[in-house]
Amino acid sequence: MQASPPPQAEWRIALEASFFQPGVRRPVPDAKKTFLTAGIYKDGEFTGFTKKEWEGFAMEWEAFAKVARRNAESDWGSLEIRFKRDRREVVQYAEIISRNGTAGCCVVSEAFGACFLETMGDCFLFAVPSRHQCFVFPKLGGNNAVYSDMVHAAYRASSNPISVELFEWDKGVIKAVGVFERP
Repeated sequence: MQASPPPQAEWRIALEASFFQPGVRRPVPDAKKTFLTAGIYKDGEFTGFTKKEWEGFAMEWEAFAKVARRNAESDWGSLEIRFKRDRREVVQYAEIISRNGTAGCCVVSEAFGACFLETMGDCFLFAVPSRHQCFVFPKLGGNNAVYSDMVHAAYRASSNPISVELFEWDKGVIKAVGVFERP
């Protein structure tokens, strides 16, 4: 018997840690410990679907993902973005703070790329150490290893850790390109 899926406005896809063993997941290319996970954002929290729930909804991933990515666009209004600049005002990195835990959802939306197009270009790097925090780095000209302490500290301080992997955003395509080493 087919179950009714939750309201479409709640649908989300989020980056999630493999140790959470998400029930409905798709790989992020080249990632070792992070998946894209299907679930809902409701009452201030992302909850991934179990495999049984997903099978009961009889949905296809791509159809779900299209709606979920569009929904993540609406989450951008609740984010705080801080740019860290050097003494010449060149952007070193950006920090995204999500009070409602949607940082892992927002990185799959088109708004993510649009937000950083002027400062980082159409290809940039990012890390999502927790559901509440994301760091964005320019792809060119940076030594991202210097940010390892910062990423690991955010990961360890979180009650909802996601990953210390480094991802690349290239015109909407996400893939893992490395791991921040332990300090």
